[in-house]
Amino acid sequence: MLKARYGTPDGPHVTPEQFMTRAGPDFKTKGIFPYCPSCKERVDPYGVHSPNVRSRFDHQNLAADIDPLNDCLEANRSARFRGMYSTGWDEERGTRLREAFFEINNVSMAYSFCRQLCRSGNLSVAEFSNLIRRADEKNIWAYEGIPLWVVPYVLLTLGNFGTSENSRFPFHFVMVKSGGKALSQVWEEHGNCKLKKIFSKSGEMVKTSDNPLIISEQEFLATAGDFAWVVASLGKKLVALG
Repeated sequence: MLKARYGTPDGPHVTPEQFMTRAGPDFKTKGIFPYCPSCKERVDPYGVHSPNVRSRFDHQNLAADIDPLNDCLEANRSARFRGMYSTGWDEERGTRLREAFFEINNVSMAYSFCRQLCRSGNLSVAEFSNLIRRADEKNIWAYEGIPLWVVPYVLLTLGNFGTSENSRFPFHFVMVKSGGKALSQVWEEHGNCKLKKIFSKSGEMVKTSDNPLIISEQEFLATAGDFAWVVASLGKKLVALG
């Protein structure tokens, strides 16, 4: 993680170098700690004085009994969310982005896109609400520079699907990116990242014509298609989720 909050979970954003300059090498004795802007947990500065590694903030090791969906995106420590961390934070822009997302056409288009990839019966409004809740918990809206069209792709990675009693094949989505780059690679390197749908039990890719799906604004619009039916029948319910 490249930036953390100084002193408290709501403190100013700082780099590892800025934290060490302000807090000093005896920061633990002083009781001054950096905190993750997403999960609000304490993190540790790493590599500040090393010429061989890029400085960063590290989370603690992932607990063995944690639900993978509850892992912090900023920790970058699990295969499920590898490379989905931010390069920076913009809280004011994040507030505006979330408000824009819940405008009736935008949220209806997002729902249509997600439902198309999950297939009918695998994404109720209640389940979509759970994706929003996780997005709020992980503060993805405040990712510096994240475009509105990227949000639905991220939402799909935050859930488990096909888990009802009538379904025999639970599945989820993962992002396929190059190297260890941050989520910003998705909108900065167009066409080089994909969204892959996999069976949760085996890890094998679900074989459909749209899987994996290139992550791009054009693919988002094409997959969402004509979402007028969503606006007419579910629009108000979706807006109310905001």
